[in-house]
Amino acid sequence: MPPEWRLAFWKEIDDKTFGKGSDCFTEDATCNLGIADWHGREQIRENPRAFIAPPAFFGGAALEVAADVRQRLSAMSGSR
Repeated sequence: MPPEWRLAFWKEIDDKTFGKGSDCFTEDATCNLGIADWHGREQIRENPRAFIAPPAFFGGAALEVAADVRQRLSAMSGSR
């Protein structure tokens, strides 16, 4: 079972509320999602509201898929 902080964050993504679930990040956290480069907990809390479309994400599994895709793309670009 994932830790409570992760479940809270995933719920915020599912609900599109991005409130207290984002408190798991430090004030100076950095998030790189695709071409997004967000600095600070408040940017990480605010920017996904415009970025994430409701049918595109299905809970915490989406974060794991996104992380896997990013890792594979990084590996591909490093092997050129």
